Amino acid sequence: MSQKWKRSTDVPFPAVWHRFTVQHPQTGDVVHYRVQDLPEERYKEALDIMISDFLRDEPMCRSRKCTEDPAAIADFRKIWAKVQQDKICLVCFREGSDEIMGMNFLKITQKDAIDPPTNYCKSTSDVLNTMDYIAQQGNLFEHYGVDKFINGYGLIVPPKNRGLKLGVEILKARVPLAKALGIQLTSTIFSNRASQSAATRAGFEDSYEISWDDLGKIEPWMYFPVSGTPTVKLQSLQIK
Repeated sequence: MSQKWKRSTDVPFPAVWHRFTVQHPQTGDVVHYRVQDLPEERYKEALDIMISDFLRDEPMCRSRKCTEDPAAIADFRKIWAKVQQDKICLVCFREGSDEIMGMNFLKITQKDAIDPPTNYCKSTSDVLNTMDYIAQQGNLFEHYGVDKFINGYGLIVPPKNRGLKLGVEILKARVPLAKALGIQLTSTIFSNRASQSAATRAGFEDSYEISWDDLGKIEPWMYFPVSGTPTVKLQSLQIK
């Protein structure tokens, strides 16, 4: 079994990975943004946003009513707190402001890693086991010839900040981050049309795609009544 990955102390933390500008659609003003490592002092606030916004909007979590399930909320809080330990989560700020405009929770997935046993509630287990199935179909380690990659655990832009294509820019920031860390691949399961489109715009390719209907025919617990997005995709980007 390979040694658990740890961010090198040679890579400054927190670091800024991407800067960009957006012309505000209403005012026409050019607004400057940056995407950087999520600072540790913002971890709790970031977790709260994931619980309030991501669990509500992500199709699988929404179909299982995770925001109404205290056990699921507790599960995902633990999961995302563990993700934060890798210290590679990204956050988008408007220059001159400390308001969180968007985030991408990221973690390193390693080929030979053995996860400890879990005792998650049914809703959480259904979501995670379905994601495991989709990831296995992509066969990422063999297809891309890597032993680790940057894995996405949640891309979120709060509702009031949407319409500026911030998700695309946050995804683009994975490239300089990966280069600094010596990682050659990033991959994520994108479950709604907006994030799938953002990933495509950021240069990701489709590694695996299946309709929600076909997914539900494989196992009953993989049935998710999703509207507005016909398929779920595993999308990947090689870092060269």
